[in-house]
Amino acid sequence: MNIESNNHVFNEEKFINFQKLNRQILIDVSLNVEIGMNYLEIEELISKRFKESNIESSWHPVKVRIDADTLLQFSQKSNPEIKIKHDSIYFIDIGSVRDGLEGDVGETFLIGDNAEKKQLIKKCKKVFDETLVAWKKQGLSGPDLYNFAAQKSQSLGVELNLKMDGHRIGSFPHGVFFKGGLLDIDFPPAPNLWILEIQISCPKLNLGAFYEDLIV
Repeated sequence: MNIESNNHVFNEEKFINFQKLNRQILIDVSLNVEIGMNYLEIEELISKRFKESNIESSWHPVKVRIDADTLLQFSQKSNPEIKIKHDSIYFIDIGSVRDGLEGDVGETFLIGDNAEKKQLIKKCKKVFDETLVAWKKQGLSGPDLYNFAAQKSQSLGVELNLKMDGHRIGSFPHGVFFKGGLLDIDFPPAPNLWILEIQISCPKLNLGAFYEDLIV
């Protein structure tokens, strides 16, 4: 089986539009996050937007990480005692399903205007963007993508979490076609089928940032 296949219900235009909807949901939710909220309350905001958008389910658990929790691995549970403060940094990672198609987006947001935390978010997006450019120009394989991202992160004074390496996406469930991650493929990933995930940490701030989206 071709690991870059999809099933008969897959429609690339609908898939890309669904991905864009998921990104908009993140933005909408971030505009309603308030001081004093914990991750469970932010998840409630996401659930509400899912219902409004006729999103049927999640193919992976929603992840909301606030402040110290931005350093956690994907499988670790968020701490409900950590609440949004006036200068909090937090990220949201959603993986949704609608009409047999998957969406997967993640982004980091800042409450307030802390310059160092704002720079951390910018560095994360910069690593993502420049890794994507390297893929386009050099035709990098999965491992080469993350070698590039790790070196770029280091040059910016942050560390890349290589346990968050991105994966297939497409028709639900994509695991029928491939269950591994980008680090497991020795060829350049095709566009509009793979998610590039970038999670970095800043030793100085002891905080992290996250961004993910389609490789396009």
